[in-house]
Amino acid sequence: MTGMSEEITAAAVRILGTEEELLPALCSAAEAGLRARLRRDVDPEKECRECFVMAAALVAASTLLSAQAQGVTDFDAGQVSLRLKDPGDSMVRGALYMLTPWMEPDTCFLGVRA
Repeated sequence: MTGMSEEITAAAVRILGTEEELLPALCSAAEAGLRARLRRDVDPEKECRECFVMAAALVAASTLLSAQAQGVTDFDAGQVSLRLKDPGDSMVRGALYMLTPWMEPDTCFLGVRA
């Protein structure tokens, strides 16, 4: 692991409060995925290291939490409804929000025929 990967894993352990066997692999995958979303001119190790480390740790932790999640996703009984959100959903949104200044802008095409 690179120095940054070790930092990401350590941050994910702090977020989760426990060290899981799959966490280093999830952290590496999160790091690769987030690097791919950065602008080409951005070096996360120099320009946004702290935010990048935390964002990758949040993505890895949310992936693990989502994989471990069990329980009700939808339940209806008369007028009573119960739905549980994905525990990591807001963590990923927060991670992407942190990296917004360094990310490629999203592209949207309207009225374009495929």
